[in-house]
Amino acid sequence: HRVPSTPLFEKKRVLVWIAGHLSKRKVLFNRKSVSASFGVRGLGERRQPIIQPWTPQAGETLLANGPRMTLLSFFFFVVLASAASSKPVPVDDCHPVAGGYQFDLSALKRPGDPLRFSTHRYYYFTMCSNIEADIFSAVCGSKLPASALQLYGSTCVRLARFKKGATKTELERDHHGKPHGIRVTYGDGEHCTEGGKSEPRSTTVVITCDRGGIQPTALSQKGCNTLITLPHPAGCYTAVVGGGIGFGWIAIIILLVLALIYIVAGFIVTIKVKGVKPGPQAFPNLEFWKELPKLVFEGLKFTILLMTSPCRHGRT
Repeated sequence: HRVPSTPLFEKKRVLVWIAGHLSKRKVLFNRKSVSASFGVRGLGERRQPIIQPWTPQAGETLLANGPRMTLLSFFFFVVLASAASSKPVPVDDCHPVAGGYQFDLSALKRPGDPLRFSTHRYYYFTMCSNIEADIFSAVCGSKLPASALQLYGSTCVRLARFKKGATKTELERDHHGKPHGIRVTYGDGEHCTEGGKSEPRSTTVVITCDRGGIQPTALSQKGCNTLITLPHPAGCYTAVVGGGIGFGWIAIIILLVLALIYIVAGFIVTIKVKGVKPGPQAFPNLEFWKELPKLVFEGLKFTILLMTSPCRHGRT
């Protein structure tokens, strides 16, 4: 026989099903016992082996402790995951470090499809690589390889050339002094004469933190340097290295300090106030900490069973 389906009954049945799977005892119950235990009326009195095993005591204990232990387990998981996610990757030209912050420029590495900015001339550039597009070979010829090019008519000018390890970086900050991007400079462009002296051209790309930016917004030239402004997600730092630590490690340090204070204060209260003799038995809330691993394990099982309950899979 199928069990009558009502919203309240379905909700209670899922909770009982979860409780039953965490109990060691095997019992059958009928719809009348469910009605009496959970306040669901009008379900009849015919015996129906819905689930096994189940005991009301196991259900009450699980439903009281399961969510709390699930939240505790989730907290530890978030802290450890945050610490792991803040770990920097090896430093290279596509993952530079500036001012103690690391950036990921790999999304701007576009040798075959360089970024473009146009005024009355056309400017093409790519990050941590050189342009490899065949369309520039006929016009630029010996000017290649180049990481930044300027084209107007049939004239091609190499503004910069990428060389491993020769990239200059500088941290960009906003008006509050907070990290707001990175300034990357490539040199080894063609020689130009400015102010009576000749020097190689260079290109500086200022990448500001903008989660929705994809294209350059400004370009200017000062002497032999070309300055390009590019709002882009790559301007948002990905990790703190050297002089700083990430959120995950900060949370772990705070947690350890609070744990130390708790233990020291707990020993003092247990010994001075409660009169317990010094030793392991004076550890604060000793019985709770003995039960903690078991409770956390039950919380994890509660979460797994909640996610795989019959209602999620369409079973009755």
